[in-house]
Amino acid sequence: MAKHTLFLLTGILAGALFMTGCVSGRDDGPAAAASTPALATKDCNSLLEARRAAVRRIDDIERRGAGVSAKQGLFVLGALLGGLAGAPQLLDAAKEEKDRALLDLRSGITRLDLEIEQKQCTLDARTRAGKSKAVEDARYDGTYAGNGSTDTGCTEPLAELKIAAGRVSGSLTNRSSLYDIKGRAFEDGTVLLMFKRTGGVATDDFEGKLDGGAVSFAAAFDVGRLRCTYRFSLTRG
Repeated sequence: MAKHTLFLLTGILAGALFMTGCVSGRDDGPAAAASTPALATKDCNSLLEARRAAVRRIDDIERRGAGVSAKQGLFVLGALLGGLAGAPQLLDAAKEEKDRALLDLRSGITRLDLEIEQKQCTLDARTRAGKSKAVEDARYDGTYAGNGSTDTGCTEPLAELKIAAGRVSGSLTNRSSLYDIKGRAFEDGTVLLMFKRTGGVATDDFEGKLDGGAVSFAAAFDVGRLRCTYRFSLTRG
C-alpha cells in the first residue's frame, strides 16, 4: 500500500512539473497580449495567430488536467507524505489557478474576436458584412483526398474532405493525432476549415482555396515539441 501511495504521489509531482509554464506564466501568454490597447494596431495575420495560440493553450491545459505548478506540486507532495491537513487546500488553490488561467485566456479570445470582427479578418466576418457568400449548390460536391507535405522532422499527413452543398466535413491524420474537420465553401472559391483534435476541447481554423477540381490549404499544429505545418493540394475523386 505504501509503495502504491508513493507511486501515485510521484505521478502527481511529475504532472505538476510538466504543467510548469502552461498555467503559472500567465503574463507571458496570449491573454496578456490580448488585454493591451495595441490590438487595434495589429494586422489580421497577427490577430488570427494570437487567437490560435490562445486556443491551443486552452486545449493543452484542458487535456492535461489540473494546472498545478512545480512549486505547488512539491508542497502538495510534501504535505500528503507528511499527513499535513493543508494538502486539500493546496490542491484547491491549484485548481483556482488553473481556472483563472482559463478565464484569462477566454477573455483574451473575446477581445481578439471583437477586433477580428471589426477588421473583417475571417470569412465569417466578411459574410456577415455582406462581402462574401457561402456556396449552397453542388458545384464543389465530391470527395477530396490525398497525402500532404510537411516540415523536416514531422510525419507526412493524410487528409480527406467531403463537400456537399458547400458544407465540408473530413479528417486529417499525422499517425499520432487525428483531427476532425468541419467547414464551408464560399462563392469566391475560398474554403474555411475548422480543425478539432480528437479528444480536444478547442478548434483551429485555416482558410484554403477551391480551384479546378482541387482544394489547397495549409494548417499548422503543435506536435510534441515541434510546430508542424501541413500543406495539401487534394484532387476530387
